[in-house]
Amino acid sequence: QFSHGIIVEVQRRFGFSIHFHGETQAILDAAQGKTPAPPPVRQNALPEVSDDEDDDDYAPPPPSGSSSLAMVEKMLSLPGFDAQYLGLSTLATLVDPEKMTMQTARRTSAALLKPTSPVGEKVFGYIVN
Repeated sequence: QFSHGIIVEVQRRFGFSIHFHGETQAILDAAQGKTPAPPPVRQNALPEVSDDEDDDDYAPPPPSGSSSLAMVEKMLSLPGFDAQYLGLSTLATLVDPEKMTMQTARRTSAALLKPTSPVGEKVFGYIVN
């Protein structure tokens, strides 16, 4: 009955991913034999802004990612798979130097690996169990 080809169905079973539509289109295009387009090149750096009224001696503290890790900790402590999946997705972004700055990714990774990090402990538990 289906000797003319294959049937492809794509479903999202849970949660939300901003990349879902693009990934779905890539799967369906591949099923049709289309060659996927290369992913777009992303710029991570924001343009520098100068304000003459700023005090040149003031240097803001470097970003540590601690507030973001606190948000991830809250998401990982919630019951339900969706919140934990979103927390892990956020964490993956925080430690990816192609999506964040290298400095932020390193500081977040270092904070994650500290023995006192509740997020690091939770992630380690996922790996071990």
